[in-house]
Amino acid sequence: MTEKRCVLEAKDLVFSYETTPNVIRGISMKAFPGERIIFLGGNGEGKSTLLYLLAGLFPPESGAIEIDGERVDPGKDVPPHLRKKTGFLFQESEDQILGATVYEDISFGPMNMKLEEEDIRSGVEKAIEMTGLEGLEERPTHYLSGGEKKRLCLASTFVMEPKILFCDEPFNSLDSSMKEKVENYLWDYSLKGNTLLLATHDVDFAWRFATRILLIHGGQILLDQAPEDFFQHKPLLEQVNLPMPLLLSLAETMGCKGRPKTLEEFIEEQEKNRHRTGALRDHV
Repeated sequence: MTEKRCVLEAKDLVFSYETTPNVIRGISMKAFPGERIIFLGGNGEGKSTLLYLLAGLFPPESGAIEIDGERVDPGKDVPPHLRKKTGFLFQESEDQILGATVYEDISFGPMNMKLEEEDIRSGVEKAIEMTGLEGLEERPTHYLSGGEKKRLCLASTFVMEPKILFCDEPFNSLDSSMKEKVENYLWDYSLKGNTLLLATHDVDFAWRFATRILLIHGGQILLDQAPEDFFQHKPLLEQVNLPMPLLLSLAETMGCKGRPKTLEEFIEEQEKNRHRTGALRDHV
């Protein structure tokens, strides 16, 4: 059986800030095509820092990163041909927007790559369609709402077609409607075989979205499992003050056998539970 190709690997990463030593302490991990990996943990435990290290935005003190099998050594910039394979969605949209208009911002990356004008136009139009920004092409970026800015940042990232996408708190300051849209955009992008790595506090999102969840605590990985296994470690999660997903907690409280990830699945489990309870009463 052929071993699955690794697109990102970290080996013994160590990192400190000037005022905070050992923020990341010897972390090693791998990521594979199509995975949706979520980092969970409290404030200051190293989630975002690890994301920045893996993306090559921070240089580790020691350890190494491999992108698509090529090593990036400590203290060295990520080579341009590898940088093109990664994209980063920052927590604050203002940190990422560079263009005066929506179209200019999305086209900024492709233009810097000196692509043909027709290829740039085609790529920008595709990214606009992917993120629902049709009709806003000429709108000044400073007139955009918070949700529109987040979608613009996604479009500016998607247009570069990165194989690995890093997202730091992707739903920061978004209302529930816009959060759902952004989640759907990320989901669709992963279904194309792209790898997503996200840092978040949102356990409900992690439960329904992730293929793997990593618990980051004290600069180390305490758990690295599929969601179904991850949330069975209740004593450890309580110890690090990580709550259970709401739907999973409600289902367990109500005695449901299934483990619903969406509201539709939860309602379905309730119905099954009622039928089981009714059948038991009839039998008695």
